[in-house]
Amino acid sequence: MYPRRIFQTHDSWIAKAKILLDYLAIIIASASGKLNLCTMFRTMLSCLMLCSLLSAQDYAWPIRASRSLSATFCEYRSGHLHAGVDIKTWGEMEVPCLAVDEGYIERIVIGYKGYGRGLFLRLKDGNVAVYGHLERFGSDLEDIIQSEQLLQDRYSLRLEFPADKFRVKAGQVIGYSGTSGTEYPHLHFEVRDSLNLALNPQLFYSGIKDSKAPVLDEILLIPSSPDSRINASKLPRIVDLEMPAKPVSITGPFQIAINTHDRADGTLNKYNIYRAEAFVNDSLVFMREFDQVEMKLTDSVDDIYPGFRGKRGWRFMSMFTRGTGQSPFAPKSLDGNLKPAGVSTLEVRVADINGNQTIGGLLFRGQGLDSWGISQANGQYIITRSYLMADYQRVQFFSGANTFIPVAQTLYRLNSTMWIIDDARGKDGIRALKTSGGDIKWVLPPQIQEEPELEYHWISKDGGYMLRFESAKPYTYPLSFQLSGPRFQHRGELIQTAPHSAETELIPLTLRAESELVQLLLDSTIFASLGLKPFHLLNPNSIRELKFDQYGFSLNASNSGSDKLYVLLDSISSVYDNKSVIGASVRVLGGPASKFSAELLFKQPAIEQSLQIFSPVEKDTWEHVDAHDTTGGTMIELQNDGDFFLLRDDQPPTVRVVGEKSSIQHGDRLVFDIKDNTGVIPHPRHAMTAALDNQKFFPDFNPLRGELSFRVQKNLSLGTHEFSLSVEDESGNQTQFSHHFIVKP
Repeated sequence: MYPRRIFQTHDSWIAKAKILLDYLAIIIASASGKLNLCTMFRTMLSCLMLCSLLSAQDYAWPIRASRSLSATFCEYRSGHLHAGVDIKTWGEMEVPCLAVDEGYIERIVIGYKGYGRGLFLRLKDGNVAVYGHLERFGSDLEDIIQSEQLLQDRYSLRLEFPADKFRVKAGQVIGYSGTSGTEYPHLHFEVRDSLNLALNPQLFYSGIKDSKAPVLDEILLIPSSPDSRINASKLPRIVDLEMPAKPVSITGPFQIAINTHDRADGTLNKYNIYRAEAFVNDSLVFMREFDQVEMKLTDSVDDIYPGFRGKRGWRFMSMFTRGTGQSPFAPKSLDGNLKPAGVSTLEVRVADINGNQTIGGLLFRGQGLDSWGISQANGQYIITRSYLMADYQRVQFFSGANTFIPVAQTLYRLNSTMWIIDDARGKDGIRALKTSGGDIKWVLPPQIQEEPELEYHWISKDGGYMLRFESAKPYTYPLSFQLSGPRFQHRGELIQTAPHSAETELIPLTLRAESELVQLLLDSTIFASLGLKPFHLLNPNSIRELKFDQYGFSLNASNSGSDKLYVLLDSISSVYDNKSVIGASVRVLGGPASKFSAELLFKQPAIEQSLQIFSPVEKDTWEHVDAHDTTGGTMIELQNDGDFFLLRDDQPPTVRVVGEKSSIQHGDRLVFDIKDNTGVIPHPRHAMTAALDNQKFFPDFNPLRGELSFRVQKNLSLGTHEFSLSVEDESGNQTQFSHHFIVKP
């Protein structure tokens, strides 16, 4: 196992000073000609940034809460990067939020999502401090908001103010924290400069104690060309740095991503790191530093977090540039595309903003691309190893019982080597081992082996498809597989990638779509067979009807493109309203020039009412799909594939008072819980109408919490009042709700 070293510094300022002195020493060495100009230039930039950090003046803390964070700069969020920090309020609502410096309120925004209630404070140095998820603003702003909502007849607002309208001093209360636009109470805080660059807010707060080094859990090795392999597999491989590991065999160019997070004193939260660097044989190949980013680049979340997840559920962070563009937080001169050559060291260094650092890595070995085959004839096994380049490495063979197997004859050719072995020696299987080292290769499975319980998964890769097999128990796979369809049989190499799994070579679209059967083979011996679900061909400018009479749905699909495509109509099960339901699954495979469209018809009985078509989305919620009735049932029009269910929805939303009080006073907040059996109240602007004493108004609504609320204003008279609410779900079911409350002194 590659050694891991953790450096921890208990005083962040001392740490920065030490790092600065180290960098100055490196510059002196560079001036003496001991380091190259690239390293010297990078070091000088780091020194300048550290000097700026050391000399920066802290802002005041933006909230009357402890200096404890629940999220940091540029963490992953669905569809964007987190542009600030989240400050804990430990479950408390309406904690006073303070101006971090002298300035004026430049803008406020109000919406159901995003910032919720957000405030933009222009500071005297030209920066902007952003406060998100506020529960309320000051009373002067609240009066303006209510007037504007009635005037514009909408809840969502964006209001701009001149510099002399709402001037504030450092430390002045400008709002109160809450849950608007989010699920849990906290303050979202950002700092932007005059060019709208989002700055890491932690750069302005040096007093947050942190002596814990980041955690570096895993390194993800990603093949980056069609011929690349990681331990013989075309799929990415995760290396767990907490487990002993052998050197990794790599063929062709590759990239890496890391599963890492930071920690801090006094909390169990996981945070983003500040800096990550990757070195191959002590040469810097890529780095990221999360100091600032253009706001428009916060949408580049997939460039930083490409979608792979590690063992703690966090997404891997890419250490490479995708495509030809520049990646945020990375220098233009480094793209992170690596090419193996011999035995090399890969070292990754991750650090937090206080200088605490963790180092981990692995050894990898460059290996040529090869393939193996085996056949049987005249009482002998003929084992063949083929490769793209001349390779005369010696190979020894062992049985499954680890007994050495002598070779009867070896035949060397320009791009292959052939070994002939007596078949009587293959009873326990045959394994190949290069004398120069490397992974053991099973070329013949044991004859006596428990029949496996296999599952298969199709994986899209490099313009084609791979078939991956998983067994419940460790299983030695044969070297070959065969796909069969109505007009073809295709045989290829099967590569064992782990004790439980194996994968095929790349398979073209036509074979993937039309295959009905896959068999695992050794010569003519069948080890296992699995039935596959073939797709239906749609040639360019053609139409085809597919029926699934068992569950009463059909698909009329068309291809208006210039390339063929394939369609599969199948059933799928899910759970709705605590009941198992069956729906239609539509899957489409095609090329870039194919164009799919379809009409999906559910045969709805005439006596049935309140049936609607829904598609499942995340968090046990359902999205309503627009449909129209026909003589044959209910129909939806499709431009993409997906899963669709015909469900009964005759239940209106429910509204419930949360924490009902017998006595209400001015300033109290009334809260109502709104739920629907589909899990979501869509389009609150159109689905809800609220009134207070028969006067229309706009209470706050948080769709993430399913929570509606409003505050009892001082201008509301003492005595009894009525709050009324009309709520409609996507199926048209409507609830009329009213609540009487008494305002007392």
